[in-house]
Amino acid sequence: MDKADLDTLERMAKNLAEPKSFFRGLTPSGFELPNNLILFQRPHASMLGAEHHYHYRFVLIVNLRTEGTVALDNRSFELRPGEALLVFPHQFHHFHPPKSESIRWLFLTFELTQPEHLAALRNRVNPLSENFRSQLSRLIGMFQEKGTQKEIATSISLLTGLILLELMQQEGRASTRTTLARPSVIDQINRYIWDNFDKDLKLSDLSEKFPYSESHLRLLFRKRMGMSLGTYIQKVKMNRARSLLVSSGLNVSQVAQACGYDSLYSFSRAFKKTTGLSPLAYKKVNSSAK
Repeated sequence: MDKADLDTLERMAKNLAEPKSFFRGLTPSGFELPNNLILFQRPHASMLGAEHHYHYRFVLIVNLRTEGTVALDNRSFELRPGEALLVFPHQFHHFHPPKSESIRWLFLTFELTQPEHLAALRNRVNPLSENFRSQLSRLIGMFQEKGTQKEIATSISLLTGLILLELMQQEGRASTRTTLARPSVIDQINRYIWDNFDKDLKLSDLSEKFPYSESHLRLLFRKRMGMSLGTYIQKVKMNRARSLLVSSGLNVSQVAQACGYDSLYSFSRAFKKTTGLSPLAYKKVNSSAK
């Protein structure tokens, strides 16, 4: 540190007020540090994959190059270079093809036992402040450093906590913009499905509600979403079922009804086909993992 830096610190220290009490100071709000952190990057759009993703981890997506679109549950968000978006546990998400195959997106995934601490960042596109960029640069360097794993993990956890707090302080500059001011028919259908996942949704019902024939609706949906409409409805229902089984306190029969299944057998069969576990086994495994 040179003399100019010391002089700056001295001027700042000179203006510090005398404490009102030497026994009562500032108390943190109980913010939890993230753990089990993984950082990786994607240089090609094809590496993002067209599959819909679902898991119990947080995923912080940082766009460094090439605009793209991230779909979270029933909404789509434009993600431009210099912006970040936090995907929460249980959020069903996938990526629309970016404008170029050449991208540079960073993915920082982690776990928290109390996700509500980051509630302010849900469904929010966040600009990258100067502090965020500086902290992110240090974080990338730490992942590349050599040393004891324990020392690096502690530093990475602390720095990630600072990065998340920095994003939360950008609330006035954040955006909740979606891909289009007027949602496309596919976005409207997506929202309708998410709002009515507790019903027995059929293609004929959607065709009556939206101005397309069943065959045309199938083609439109597959072209935009990369899967059949029926498969998507099933994925939405299974996504909600997994979330309800772990976090709602409902029993298996109640979850089946909440997801639009009249038969517990058909629900259990569909659930096991999707997850490899029965609903009850899934509930026990994931509840005990908390």
